[in-house]
Amino acid sequence: MRWFAVWALAGALCTLSYLGAMTIGVLVFPFALVAVFWAARRAPTIDAIGFVAGVGTTLLLVAFVNRDHTPCPPGGLNIPADAPRGTSVSCGGMDPMPWFVAGLAVVTSSVLAYAVARRFSSPGPPRLRAAGGATRSARRPPRPS
Repeated sequence: MRWFAVWALAGALCTLSYLGAMTIGVLVFPFALVAVFWAARRAPTIDAIGFVAGVGTTLLLVAFVNRDHTPCPPGGLNIPADAPRGTSVSCGGMDPMPWFVAGLAVVTSSVLAYAVARRFSSPGPPRLRAAGGATRSARRPPRPS
């Protein structure tokens, strides 16, 4: 599970550097590369599904940041005549719902895929060291009938 989290961090950093390429993404990109290469060299292959969970987590972060989205009315903004001086009215921003739905779907599917992969993956027979450094399988061959 620890390596799943490392891959998730790598996926989140890569997605953040892609989505914010014109702003903070340039600064995040080197950290994303280090995280991906470090995880690829050390982590088991099944745990790489965590990369997708990191992508989904970043989509959820975008939805959270835009949670106070106020759509603009079709006729434009109107400040009431009796509004006090200095009243400001604003609208716009990104609708967070598509980001939330996509992020939730990606995170849920990646966690389920990881659980299924862990359930059906077989680590294989344990390996034993024989004298002289050679390895052999711990399973004994079947007896002839």
